[in-house]
Formats: sequence, structure tokens, C-alpha cells
Amino acid sequence: MAKKRCFTVQSGPPQLVACNPPVIISQPVAQSVQAGGNASFAVTVTGTAPFTYQWYKDNVAIGGATSATLNLTNINSGNVGSYKVIINNACDMPATSNPVSLSIVTLITAYWLAMDTDPFPTLNGGTDPYSYPNSLNITHNSPIGFPVANSDVNRYFIFKVPVGESIKTHWYAAALNNGDIPDPAFRAPITIGSYMYYATRGTFTYDLNTTLTLS
Repeated sequence: MAKKRCFTVQSGPPQLVACNPPVIISQPVAQSVQAGGNASFAVTVTGTAPFTYQWYKDNVAIGGATSATLNLTNINSGNVGSYKVIINNACDMPATSNPVSLSIVTLITAYWLAMDTDPFPTLNGGTDPYSYPNSLNITHNSPIGFPVANSDVNRYFIFKVPVGESIKTHWYAAALNNGDIPDPAFRAPITIGSYMYYATRGTFTYDLNTTLTLS
């Protein structure tokens, strides 16, 4: 595409000065962050400096947002929306970035427990009396990696995830034979309230000092 060029007239003796309008060479990128976190949008342009910048949220100008980078802190629901920036210079041929979204990621927690007795009869009876000392934040619809310690080898396991994250259908560990759920290692998932439970059929007697993944 041919590069646009305009000319401006400077003060003093009449003269034409070449002016290249802004061209965006690096667009802002959509952000998904946790509530209370930070986000930033940035744009890179080429052309004849100096440039002016104005950021917009949902097509409304953001006061004071007049630089190449927009920094947002302590993100809450009021920040969720569509963002763009308009860049201009002396050519008065502004460039508008692609609109990008800012969204909030809801924290989802998974739990696991290693124990010496088989938890399946209790869970299968529809109750969960156990305390879970181990937890981690997970991402929706993504594999879950549980870091298993040496001290947990040769024990039964329960993996507990919100129903919205079910049903995980496969498990994987580098030191074990991998398999589909249910299989000789894992029982079929059990639903109790708002959680899905994945219990091992027996103790893991292999060298399971690695990450066990449900996917």
C-alpha cells in the first residue's frame, strides 16, 4: 500500500515540510486479569513526530489517557469493556487502533488430598467429610496439574474440582501409565453438591514425585 504523505506550512518564510501521518505498527492486545490486578494497553506508531494520543473505553474518551501506553490498576467490573486509541499528528490524518477487550478472570480453585484409606466408599455415599490442605488456582477448560510430593506416594488420592470444570476425561503423569477416566487407576467421577471428585482406585505405588495432570 502506498504510504500517505502530507505537507504542513511552517511559520516564517513560506515553506512546505513533509509530514507522514501516523501508522500503527504494533496494536494493543486484549487483557484478561484477576479482580484487583493491573492491566496495560500499548501502541507503537511510525510517522512524523510529535504524536497525540487519546484512549477510549467503549468509545468514550478516558480523561488523562494521552500517552502511548494506558495503565490500569486495581481492576474491577467498572474497567471491563472495549479499549482503543486514536493517534494524530500535524498531518491531521488520525489513525485508530483495533478495539481490544479487558475482562476479569474469575478465580477457580481445585483441591487435592492424599490419604492412607480408600475415600471412595464415603464419597460414593454422597458425603465429603475431608479437609483439603492442598489447593491451587485453575483456568477454566484447561488441564489441571497437581504437584505431588514424595511423601504422598503409596497413598490414595482425591482430586476435587468445581462442577463447571468437569468432566475431566484423561490423566497423565510422566512416571505412570496414562489413561482415560475411569480406568484401572481412577474411578468414575462422583458429584457431591457443586464439586466433582476424582478418586484413585488404589494407592499410587509408582514413583509419583511429579505433576499429575487431569485434562
